[in-house]
Amino acid sequence: MNYDELFAKTVDTLLSGHIICPIAYSSLRKYLSLDLNRDKVNSHLNQTGRKLSSIEGEYYYCSFNYLNNSRVKQCRDFFKHNQEKIKPVVGFINFIMRTSGDERVVDVGDEIHINRLADKLETDFSLTNELEKVLLATKKSTSAKKNSPYDRLMVFMNFFEAQGIVKKMNSDSAIYTCTGKLAYHVAMIEFFVENHSEHFPELEDKEQMDFEL
Repeated sequence: MNYDELFAKTVDTLLSGHIICPIAYSSLRKYLSLDLNRDKVNSHLNQTGRKLSSIEGEYYYCSFNYLNNSRVKQCRDFFKHNQEKIKPVVGFINFIMRTSGDERVVDVGDEIHINRLADKLETDFSLTNELEKVLLATKKSTSAKKNSPYDRLMVFMNFFEAQGIVKKMNSDSAIYTCTGKLAYHVAMIEFFVENHSEHFPELEDKEQMDFEL
């Protein structure tokens, strides 16, 4: 049997909980653009009680299609863990929208230019306060407090890069690109708002969020 490297990498990436999108995993996303390859991956995942899922048919991830007691616990732990990520992601979206001056919700593929954001922080103190609120939600505020606005901004970006929400496309560049993980989190927020708002008071009133889901 021939070894299909792209198939193996795709399955391993999905089972590791990553989101396959053109930004973070361009070759794997190209692989999944073919019906035959999607069917192969999905058939393999089905044998493990999982399936290939997507957001808008563009960003792929792995989900359960069979639940037992162990997996129910996994799902509960997953939602509990991601509850803590909601506020930082909402803060990330609002902050980027405010600093960019763009009323459009930040989306996958959008570029974030650090130097432009830093210039805005130097002249608008309200944006600095907004940044501190997001850093507080990420539990990174204390380590960043004594640094310059640019340093605090880098703590902010490094956190969301570690979460997989943005990717630095070039190590020598100060430009980050939003990945499919952002779309995944927005879809998760929509789910929480529609189904579990009683457990997430910060999302109970949609008007509290500056962007429209």
